Amino acid sequence: MKDLTLYLARLGLIGLFAVSAPLAAYAQDEGSDAGDDADVAEDAEDEDTSNFLDRDGLAETLGVEIDDPRLADLSDEQVIAINRSLQGWKNNNFAFDLDEVDDEGNSAGSDLIDRILEEDLNDKQIRLVVKATSEQAKFESLASRFEDKAAATENEKQAEKFTENADRMSARGQSQYEKFDGRVEGAATEAADEAAEEAASEAASEAAVETATETAREKAREKAKAAGKEKARDNARDQAKEKAREKAREKAGEKAREKAKERARGRN
Repeated sequence: MKDLTLYLARLGLIGLFAVSAPLAAYAQDEGSDAGDDADVAEDAEDEDTSNFLDRDGLAETLGVEIDDPRLADLSDEQVIAINRSLQGWKNNNFAFDLDEVDDEGNSAGSDLIDRILEEDLNDKQIRLVVKATSEQAKFESLASRFEDKAAATENEKQAEKFTENADRMSARGQSQYEKFDGRVEGAATEAADEAAEEAASEAASEAAVETATETAREKAREKAKAAGKEKARDNARDQAKEKAREKAREKAGEKAREKAKERARGRN
């Protein structure tokens, strides 16, 4: 059995089996890039966000004290965005966590809070920052596994392969971080553009309502004027007819009186 193991080692098959698991995870991620943007841009407007308002739980996750004043400085929208974005992080077995404290007493989670507050990041920006950090953590975890394998093997060629793969994973993690973090500033512009577009739409709607109202008023005034003119014409016609009738009655009475006088003279 020992001879068989040595034989396989010489063929590099043992190293191949050891490499396969981490690389399989890498290959799976390569195929998932197409869905990265959809994950970050996922619409959660209809989601119940009340369970994401837990600041105490957030403090534990980010490695800060529960009474850290910065937690109170975060808006509810920012707290919800952080907690929701970190769900994916909690479901993965990364080589490091956000609550790990460095030699200076700071944690990656603490740095995340600082950045969110300093740059006043919105929901989409927070999701991009967390996505960038989690992608880097994922590939650094893979790199760490390769480094451990390189340190554990006595086969120099296999150690070299493990080290190369570790470097590839680290580079990939940095590339993914830059990809998503590079879109953070643009997300702020998008949010501003959306707000401006919404404001313009509201203004246009108000202007349309005002125009429609003014048009309706103008039509009402025109209709009233037309009705007034029509009524005036009707009144004028009625008055004219009444005058004509009065004049006709007067003429008829005058003629009747003349005839009566004539008859009276004829009898005399």
